[in-house]
Amino acid sequence: MTKVELAYFAGIIDGEASVGKWRAGKNRIWQARIVMTHTYRPLGNRLVHAFGGHIHEAGVGPLGRKQRYQWMMSKQPEVRKALRLLIPFLDEKRTRAKQTLKFLDYLQAHPRPIGRFR
Repeated sequence: MTKVELAYFAGIIDGEASVGKWRAGKNRIWQARIVMTHTYRPLGNRLVHAFGGHIHEAGVGPLGRKQRYQWMMSKQPEVRKALRLLIPFLDEKRTRAKQTLKFLDYLQAHPRPIGRFR
């Protein structure tokens, strides 16, 4: 992937995505994710092709306007790789991305996520 493509994706993620950690699943374990809801399916396809993750339909927007899609990355190796590639190009989400990488390092050092990460 070129620097121009990374800068393009970083700009989209900076403005539209959420980067961080959430509790997931029935056991409510902590998980790092990158999530973005959008209305242009080809953009989601490009993100999947570039970084991985998956897309699902997120329903119709307010007032029944456009179909929404959600791109999500939750596999920890994918999230780690994407953030490492994107951090040099991020602005608004750079601090959050670095915190998320620290969280991933914590999870790697402690395979069983327990309690709250601080």
